[in-house]
Amino acid sequence: MHRALLNPWLFPWEWPLLPFHVSESTSIACELDARPSACPRHTKPWTVTLSLRDLLLCAGLAQSPATSPADMRAWGFLVEHWASFRAQPGRLRVVDEAEGWDSRVRGLFAERIGMGVAAWLLWRDFGVVHIADAGPFLSDVLLDPSSSYHRRRLELLGKYGELRPDYFCLTSANEAVIAEAKGALGPPSSIPLAERLKAKQQVRNVEPVGVSVRPTEGRLVFATNLRKASDVLRGSGTDSGVYVGDPDDHEPDAIRIPVKPDRLVIHAYSKVLQFVGLGALGFFLRRGVRPLLPPEAPTETIEGEKLIVLAQAPGLRLGLFESVAKQVLNGSEDGLAERVGGALAESRLLSIAAEHGGAVERRRRELFVLPNGFFASSGQG
Repeated sequence: MHRALLNPWLFPWEWPLLPFHVSESTSIACELDARPSACPRHTKPWTVTLSLRDLLLCAGLAQSPATSPADMRAWGFLVEHWASFRAQPGRLRVVDEAEGWDSRVRGLFAERIGMGVAAWLLWRDFGVVHIADAGPFLSDVLLDPSSSYHRRRLELLGKYGELRPDYFCLTSANEAVIAEAKGALGPPSSIPLAERLKAKQQVRNVEPVGVSVRPTEGRLVFATNLRKASDVLRGSGTDSGVYVGDPDDHEPDAIRIPVKPDRLVIHAYSKVLQFVGLGALGFFLRRGVRPLLPPEAPTETIEGEKLIVLAQAPGLRLGLFESVAKQVLNGSEDGLAERVGGALAESRLLSIAAEHGGAVERRRRELFVLPNGFFASSGQG
């Protein structure tokens, strides 16, 4: 086991987030429709309810690339876009000014929010614990001289290029879920059938080797449409919502990608570290450097659960359960998925949060937790 020659915690990690106060308007409750298609366990439409803050947190986590240099782009998304939504409870709607945005800005914004909605649903409704980018695993195959896919040209619309999924996910049973997210501003028809079919092809074009794909709802497509604040609906099922599709099994000639559960977990937590501004720590984590968690790391205790604070800004503190952080940042990669799963299974706080939709109210502080042990604490202590 390697030891760090440079302690990454010597970086200004105590305040890696931008020094602004989280606006109270981000705590408003929003709703959107979930429209399942061919999902065996989710056969009827339902209403998704979440706060704007939690949606933006999920969007930031989902779009944080585990393997890029540390920066503030993902966190900055929360700062940049909380004012892009209607600041009142009810249906999730973007401001009318979005109509005048540049088309590229509109597309990128909708795609990012679509990733956040997909991440929320994967964590909350589809039994996923860990979400990792599919890209690095595919790159490993393409760059491996011993692989039959070595030096394949990355075509814009080829099987080994853009037609690949966004995420490899892992459940508590160590089964894989392959996911792809789309997004657009407008009615549901703003995401045409051809785009949804392309997304289904993306999740079918890969076949993980080393972890079994969940037999039911193991390949999922999410397509989110966002309506403007002043839009007048012309029928039911036309408001802001998300299409959820469960396509058939993989293609017969799908690219076979080695995916080990332990490595997937490493990449999933690297995304978390990247999101809170600790990309250097994620780099050392992927390189196998241990231990990474210093004994003086700041903690707080809620409902008997110790929490490691990784980043904070006025009004918001982000981090991981201490039991999870110790396994991820100090333990070896071998057997990590099983050890983290055990720590999460024993978490009392996670059990309490599951009964309240992921939020725990305590002493005027709202604690938002995810199934992977990530938490966001806001309000006054």
